[in-house]
Amino acid sequence: MLQKLYIKNFLLIKEETLTFEPGLNLLTGETGTGKSLVVGAIRALLGERIKFPAQTGTILEGYFRLDKPLKQHLQQHLASHYDIEDDILILRREWIHEQRSRCFLNDTPISQSLLKELLQPYIEIHSQHESHELLKAPYQLRLLDSFANLKDNLELFAKIFDEYEQLKTKVETLTQQIQSTQERYDLLQFQWQELQQAHLDEIDFDALEKELTLLSRRELYQQKLWDAYRWLYEQEGAVIEQISQIRRLIEEVPTIDEVHEQLETITEQLKWIANQLAQTAQNLESDPERLKTLQEQYDKLQDLMRKYRVASVDALKEKFHAITEQLQSLETKQEQLEQLQSELKTIEERLWDLALTIEKKRLEAAKALQSAVNEQLVFLNLKDAEFFIDLQRLESGTKIKEGFCNKKGINKVVFKVRTHPSLPAGTLDAVASGGERSRILLALKVILAQSLQARLLILDEVDTGISGITAMQVARTIERLAQHKQIIAITHLPQLASRKGKHFVITKEKGATLIKPLETPQQRIEEIARLLGGTLSKAAIENAKSLLQT
Repeated sequence: MLQKLYIKNFLLIKEETLTFEPGLNLLTGETGTGKSLVVGAIRALLGERIKFPAQTGTILEGYFRLDKPLKQHLQQHLASHYDIEDDILILRREWIHEQRSRCFLNDTPISQSLLKELLQPYIEIHSQHESHELLKAPYQLRLLDSFANLKDNLELFAKIFDEYEQLKTKVETLTQQIQSTQERYDLLQFQWQELQQAHLDEIDFDALEKELTLLSRRELYQQKLWDAYRWLYEQEGAVIEQISQIRRLIEEVPTIDEVHEQLETITEQLKWIANQLAQTAQNLESDPERLKTLQEQYDKLQDLMRKYRVASVDALKEKFHAITEQLQSLETKQEQLEQLQSELKTIEERLWDLALTIEKKRLEAAKALQSAVNEQLVFLNLKDAEFFIDLQRLESGTKIKEGFCNKKGINKVVFKVRTHPSLPAGTLDAVASGGERSRILLALKVILAQSLQARLLILDEVDTGISGITAMQVARTIERLAQHKQIIAITHLPQLASRKGKHFVITKEKGATLIKPLETPQQRIEEIARLLGGTLSKAAIENAKSLLQT
């Protein structure tokens, strides 16, 4: 997969070009020469953040040969402006200054995050640091999920989980808003009912006021009407009688016929008026119940106008309509809350169902992985050890249905080991030694690399703490794996260094790290002899030859 790695101005490495083989690639060197810088350069090239300051002018460049599935994967996930028509992928990362770098994919800029996301599934890096990570529950769960091939399930779960959390926040916020306005809602509801019961839209206040005035002053108006009637018609000296007297006085006077006619018309009109006054007076009957009803209605309206500080019934009507709108707004929020709660329940059901699916796959994978690790441990000279995967439910987190969850589902995992049949099983940090943990992690990595889509496996001194027959078994395991995967192994073990593959030696001269391939069989013999005893003694040379032939 990784054909060539170019490194320039990367810490102690001034400028080196490494050409790798498809199978096993070995890097050896004395302590302090900078062997792990090669792994650091690959990590940085793949988009990882480096913990040390880079140099202005640092350049890392990798040439990767793509097989058909990886090429299809990249074509599906990259935008069309990335040219990956050829079978070679060129990655380059260069530092503009110490804290800023830029990445390129086939000479087209690409973000670090996208670069890391694209290639992470295809490259496994196993370092000494991971032996410590192996003790942590999140790392253990990540290994199990990798073996269970849960990437798509977990991405979907994380997406739904985020939707659930966001919707839950909306529900909580809206609930708090409704609760905080509950007192106002109750007041508005009371005011609405109070004004609604007044039937404001059915009231003509001017007509009400006129009728109330008429009924409340009936006797006074009746008296005035009868007095007016008498003045016009009935009593001595009434207006009509006086006009009749005037008509008699001038009836013999000629040439004023028109005046006679007008006086006659006036007399008839006054009689009609007198008749209307009498009739109206007679019709003004007493209606105490009507008067009481109108007075109560009028008093109620006056009380409401004072209470709501308005000057008219029209203004009171406007107040009623405003209260109606406010209530509708609050009721809309309640409807929104009910809708959101319904959506939240639906998402929760979906989240729980997916969590159970993930849990089922984890249980199946845990059983298979546990069995596979135990087989590897026998080969890695841990015959008496037994590896266990304990999958448990979370006891805290976001509450859904009958349990708790986080972005990774409803489970946590605990790796356990029993180092001898007579001893109880315990967690790795409590029971396993450093060498045992290293072999367990190697077994896990070997299994994961075999079962998943990883093309390149990088081993950074994973053989620390082992020797003898165990070292040889580890070496054979890695060699066997290199038949199917490309492996870059940094090692101090002569047993691994003697396996068939391309061999590089890392040295330090004048403060600079140098990386050179071993070109001849004699160079390999001498390097393995150095690893065996530190000197090129005859015995070390013979042992080295023996190892190379094993």
